[in-house]
Amino acid sequence: MAITRTAMVDDDGSGTTGTIINNAWKTELYNQIDAALGGGGAYSEGTWTPGVTGASGGSGQAYANQSGSYVKTGKLVQAVGTFRLSAKGTFTGAVVLNGLPFPAGSSPMGGAIAVSYYELAVPIYFMTGFVQASAGFLKVVKAAGAAYADLAAADLNENSAFTLAITYITA
Repeated sequence: MAITRTAMVDDDGSGTTGTIINNAWKTELYNQIDAALGGGGAYSEGTWTPGVTGASGGSGQAYANQSGSYVKTGKLVQAVGTFRLSAKGTFTGAVVLNGLPFPAGSSPMGGAIAVSYYELAVPIYFMTGFVQASAGFLKVVKAAGAAYADLAAADLNENSAFTLAITYITA
């Protein structure tokens, strides 16, 4: 890395003179942080599109709205999202939340999520879940009474809505 100095002259009457060090050191520092974090970009942010499907497939889901944003630092992803169905379609297997901005790492049951839900077909007292290892979806578990079970198609209405916050490690 070459550090160069550029002469600075007092051109505004402030009395400041001397030299300015170029910004090459910042680029080098970011590159070293990126390498230490395992590559893949030390920091990025963007949008993603959360949704719902069946663990073994689904079709016909339509949305009144969908939006999400994420921040990724190394392999750590923090994302928030919201969506409302306008048609629930059909599901094969348990209902899962999909569309993660990055695939999950291989650690079993990695990550943590907080889920808010509205307009469900049945009373559910509590809902939580985890990021499915090596996958791009969230496994959701519900508490309806004393038992825990996978979220099922029968639990959803045509206008069910979800808001979620997720933290997980990407591949």
